[in-house]
Amino acid sequence: MNRKEVTIILVYVLAQLSSFIGVPLLFKYSTFSSIESIAYWTVFSMSVAAIVSLSLSRSLTSGGKMGKPVPFKETIFWIVFGVFLAYFAQIIAAVIEQNIFHIPAESENTKEILKVATEAPIFMFVGIVLAPFLEELIFRRIIFYHLYQKFPFLVAAIISSFIFAILHVDFSHILVYLVMGIVFSFLYVKTNRIIVPIIAHMLMNGTVFYLAFAVHQ
Repeated sequence: MNRKEVTIILVYVLAQLSSFIGVPLLFKYSTFSSIESIAYWTVFSMSVAAIVSLSLSRSLTSGGKMGKPVPFKETIFWIVFGVFLAYFAQIIAAVIEQNIFHIPAESENTKEILKVATEAPIFMFVGIVLAPFLEELIFRRIIFYHLYQKFPFLVAAIISSFIFAILHVDFSHILVYLVMGIVFSFLYVKTNRIIVPIIAHMLMNGTVFYLAFAVHQ
């Protein structure tokens, strides 16, 4: 990894850790509720991380085992196909979790996210835009990319996706996050355009929010 890639990862980590200080301070010195404080601080810290990361990522180049970037029309196809592929993989993983490991379908992590978004809708900006952008940049463009230069696709995808899954701190549904990471890695390799898994991830998360709120209305 070069210095810019390491910096992007550090900025992301700092944005995550900043909530331990920022949220209590915002709650203490503002009129926000505890959940609103979580929402607004997360939007702020992740926005800063996204802006810094976007600036640093512009000069990143890909080579080695990665092919040529696909044309624009193919990019659109892979984004649309990628969303359906991601949902299919998620469904298969969920079925395995429920029928083999007897894990409840409902994710505690998703419940907490929706709880915050219900009280502070601005938090959806994190789940739909900021998190997918930063996660794909870090776990696919940086971590997976460098692993892929040294290992076969499946090995690189599983390792990077396992890290991606672990950091969501939803261990009962780790298989779902694992297969999602593998799908996004596949999309990145097939297109050599990180924008493809980013937008596919955004659309998938956006659909989850839409369906969740539609059901509860």
